[in-house]
Amino acid sequence: MSVTLSPQSWLVRVGAPIIVAAFGLGGVGLGGGRIYMNGRYRQTGKRATATVTYSTTRSAPNSTMSSAQYRFRTDEGRDVVGRQSGYYLRVGETVTVEYLSEAPDWNRVAGSGRLREAWNIPLVLVGSLFFLAGVFSLIRGRSTRDRPGP
Repeated sequence: MSVTLSPQSWLVRVGAPIIVAAFGLGGVGLGGGRIYMNGRYRQTGKRATATVTYSTTRSAPNSTMSSAQYRFRTDEGRDVVGRQSGYYLRVGETVTVEYLSEAPDWNRVAGSGRLREAWNIPLVLVGSLFFLAGVFSLIRGRSTRDRPGP
């Protein structure tokens, strides 16, 4: 016997669990990606001194966002341009950057990855819980959908 779900019932039994699971998967991906990249910087990262070539600050009613563009030379002699948001730096100022030796285009202001490092593991754990809750809700919703009502 096939049971047809109303749009409201479909949203509760199928849509909401998928949204919860996707939200959780996003947290796992974001936190896990940061953990992975921080590990790569620790393993193969190199440091260089960069010169700031452009800097901007944008203000909104409740926030200010700064970003800078800088240029540095790798140990192999390659000139690389990088960008970093969240830092107020002046044009001409020097800053230490770290880059991946095998991919210098992956670079950041030295130490910037450690600013949010404490949040990565909790983000992965909470994301995993949301993902599992969404999957189990979807499974439970599908199994109760197939049962005839009283």
